[in-house]
Amino acid sequence: MSLQQSTTSNGEGPAPRNGGTRPALGLSWLVAGLIGVAIATATALAGGYSWQQAHARAEAHLQATAFSMAQRLADWHRERLAAAELLQYRNDLEQLWAQHQIQPGIERMQLMSKLLHDYAHAPSIASIELFDSSLQSLWHSASHASPSHPTLSAGLQAVRTQGRALVVGPWRDAQGQVQLAYVGLLDPAGHAPALVALHAQRPPYFHAALTQWPLAHTSGSARLFSIRAQQVHYWSYLPAASDTAHAPDPAHTFAQRLLRGEIGTGTLVHGPDDLGNRALAVLLPVEGTDWVVQVEADHAELMSGAQRSLLSLGLIGTLALLLALGGTRMLLQRRQLASAKEALAALERTQARLSESEARYRLLAENANDVVWLYDIADERQLYVSPSVERLLGYDPQERTHLPLAAMFEPAVVANIRAVLRSHLERLAAGDASAQNIWIELSHRHKDGQAVPVEISARIVFDALGRPAQVQGVSRDIRERRRAERQIRLLSQATAQSPVAVIITDEQGAIEYVNPAFERISGYSATEVQGQNPRLLQSSRTPSETYRQMWQALLAGHIWQGELINTRKDGSHCHMAATIAPLRDDHGGQVLQYIAVQMDVTAQRNAEAQIELLAWFDPLTGLPNRQRLLADIGRALRHRNGNGNSNGNGEYAGLLILNLDRFKALNDALGRTEGDAVLLAVSERLRQQVQEPDAAAAKELLAHLNGDEFALLMVDLGHDASLAAAALMRRASDLHRLFEQTVAVGPDALSLSLSLSIGVTLLDGIADERAAEALRRADTALHQAKDAGGNQSVFFDARMGQWVAERFSLEQDLRRGIEAGELRLYLQPQVDAHGRMVSAEALVRWQHPQRGLMGPVQFIGLAEESGLIEPLGQWVLEQACAWLGRLRTLGRPLPISVNISPHQFHQADFSQRLQQVLQRHEASGDDLMLEFTEGVVLRQVEQVIERMGFLSGLGVRFSIDDFGTGYSSLSYLKTLPIHELKIDRSFVQDAPHNPGDAALVAAMLSVASLMQLRVVAEGVETEEQAAVFRRHPGALMQGYLFGRPEPAEALLARWLSAGEADHGA
Repeated sequence: MSLQQSTTSNGEGPAPRNGGTRPALGLSWLVAGLIGVAIATATALAGGYSWQQAHARAEAHLQATAFSMAQRLADWHRERLAAAELLQYRNDLEQLWAQHQIQPGIERMQLMSKLLHDYAHAPSIASIELFDSSLQSLWHSASHASPSHPTLSAGLQAVRTQGRALVVGPWRDAQGQVQLAYVGLLDPAGHAPALVALHAQRPPYFHAALTQWPLAHTSGSARLFSIRAQQVHYWSYLPAASDTAHAPDPAHTFAQRLLRGEIGTGTLVHGPDDLGNRALAVLLPVEGTDWVVQVEADHAELMSGAQRSLLSLGLIGTLALLLALGGTRMLLQRRQLASAKEALAALERTQARLSESEARYRLLAENANDVVWLYDIADERQLYVSPSVERLLGYDPQERTHLPLAAMFEPAVVANIRAVLRSHLERLAAGDASAQNIWIELSHRHKDGQAVPVEISARIVFDALGRPAQVQGVSRDIRERRRAERQIRLLSQATAQSPVAVIITDEQGAIEYVNPAFERISGYSATEVQGQNPRLLQSSRTPSETYRQMWQALLAGHIWQGELINTRKDGSHCHMAATIAPLRDDHGGQVLQYIAVQMDVTAQRNAEAQIELLAWFDPLTGLPNRQRLLADIGRALRHRNGNGNSNGNGEYAGLLILNLDRFKALNDALGRTEGDAVLLAVSERLRQQVQEPDAAAAKELLAHLNGDEFALLMVDLGHDASLAAAALMRRASDLHRLFEQTVAVGPDALSLSLSLSIGVTLLDGIADERAAEALRRADTALHQAKDAGGNQSVFFDARMGQWVAERFSLEQDLRRGIEAGELRLYLQPQVDAHGRMVSAEALVRWQHPQRGLMGPVQFIGLAEESGLIEPLGQWVLEQACAWLGRLRTLGRPLPISVNISPHQFHQADFSQRLQQVLQRHEASGDDLMLEFTEGVVLRQVEQVIERMGFLSGLGVRFSIDDFGTGYSSLSYLKTLPIHELKIDRSFVQDAPHNPGDAALVAAMLSVASLMQLRVVAEGVETEEQAAVFRRHPGALMQGYLFGRPEPAEALLARWLSAGEADHGA
């Protein structure tokens, strides 16, 4: 069947002349009626569709707005909660709190409040409050703190119980104001915790998100509430009442309906709003909280557009109906006036035109890219297919017309085609004329089996009896379109989900598009910045040169890359790594748009700033560190003028190095925590006396080098070297006087008198002088001050350089000498009241190859500073135990005392190593007395008790050396297995003549007697001194009066000889 035959068979011939007028009239009016029904139906369907679309848009807008507000509130909540959680990682705050509990003090609380003020100035934090473990408020950053509320008290109790940061509230205070707090925890080990409440700063409307209404509807509003204990609590204000005839019904508000379970969250709901007006609303929970965001808008306003559309459609339908009726009437009049001849001529002309039209149609169909086809509904076959089907599907037209429907498509597609066609036929049967047109997208099956997506536009064709018989349509290949749509969709998703901010502006710079990342980073919503210029993000912190270079590149048509410091909506700043490019038209000429991609690098820049801070400042005291001091010294040296004796402004500079005397013993005695507390107190005193380092105007720079060592760099000391040196020494004297006041430290509130040793040097302009050399000079002078007894200042001169070199050489010799066996064991006798030797103290001498025999004063201090005291002490123990084993084997045992340094005693394996030494030499622990100072037993007391208990089990006894000169306490004499006290020579020498020293000696002897401890008096050199102790039975004496230290071999040989003589007698 040809296309010509198919189409003409469905056409209508001219109406017969005889008897045809009246039926034609009836048919015309019937057609007019059908047209009217179709117009009315189409109008109703269009109106319904318009109403549904308006309803869907309203729901989408409200859903998007509610989600945006809930997300922003959740982000805001998480940021505040994270700030509270970070308090648990602030070691400095925990240490200060622990120290405050041990010994409350104004200085610590002031320092703590200063650190907490950093939180008080953070964005959205109105104030900060500190509570102790009993929930009593200790400090508040605001001038007037509000009375505590039961909600806050319960929240503090929950944080203390759970041991983690929590959000507390919201609640309403006595004035009805909404309050919210984020409570963190300071929980130092071994101490009661403290709680820190970060009171959130919130505007009257609680949060900016609740007032940033992105829709174009003026009635839109948002509220925030919580449901607690079956009650609704609102946290934002009720929107202003509008003119309404409805009285609000509190029981039917959205929040009350949610409470009763009548509605849920996340869906569009209808009903009266809080003011009684008919409204649409969406309720969404805020993640991480019990808050619910209620977004609502007036129903009439939202649907006003749909109502106007319905009115317009009604008017258009009525007009179309009138036109149809008028046209019908005119047609009838023309038919009544037409003659049969004219009708016949019209028919002939129509046939000619149809023939011509069919020829043109066939030519178009056979040469078009789209496939034109004719489909038989009953046979489910294609009657005609244009030649272009071969390009699209691989079939020639003849093959295609012989294929059944099931061979053309996949089974699922066949079922879909039949369902669509059945639906359109049913609608046509019901009088829906619009159902005659069909539009559908589906996949054809190519001859090679591949699926080919096409878009079909078709029309149902009726037979002569008016029954649906065929479908005439066009199939268009949409593979390229789908690929393009997929690329656009992927690009859109990538842009929307990208973590970097994307901004697109027109050629004038007005913002057309921003992605969600921009909203998150900047705090602005897309609606707020639409049409704005990106300069609203500018800050004064971005150099103007950066903007000049950016516009120079963009106006030249180039891509610009750089870094900008933008201002967020809340006023804070963010660092953005930006790439901005112009977008041109297809011809590459005119700039149509600009696109900017910006990555937030604020965290990276903050981390770099923190690294910079740690690189140049001491983490304990916050003072500049050694590296910063060296840099400042180098700067002072570089600024000298060219005459070699002054700095750049013609004035001298100087350096003082300060060291706390006896700090090592103090640190060993009290422990590191209290030692750090002492360093903090010292740094604070020094800081108060030093001019604040105000950039270039600073005259002095205070630094913390390490441990107990500080430094003070002074500049602009004048042009006269002698006056500059005098100024440095005066400053050193001021610092000595600064520490005449005692410092209370530790749980026992020990009152410590601290003193300083100070090394002073003048930057005198040696041509090749470097910062490290200046520091070395001051350090050399410091060592001279320490060796001279401390608590004094020493000014560097050239001779000290030789002293440093000699000291270094001596250290190397000592290291070698220990390994080479150059040490010698000496013994000094300890005698009873009758002068009989009952024990001896082991001492050490060094037989230097060049310097000869050296006493301990010359090298013991050096050994302690260089770390050689441990191998040296181990050598003494080995030698002493070897003699103990030999003497016991010979049946002539003699107890020997050995001095143990604190560092050696606190070694983890000291007890095991000593046990091995005793076993190796077959020595008895009963013959060994270990001597150490009081500082050993005051540090790590539990470990000391355990170690001394183990050694006591081996028979080893313990003696406190230099008793009375340190931190004497009767408590450790009672708790530790102490067997002996050695009274320091400073008390012994003046006891015969000084009543005070005599009284102290008598008190020590009484204590020893009451506690059944043996006493040894050191440094007994005269008979008068000996007489003091002969009056006390059991007291032993040691000193030059009874024997100088001598080689162990000589003294023990006499001891053995005396034993043989006694045995022979």
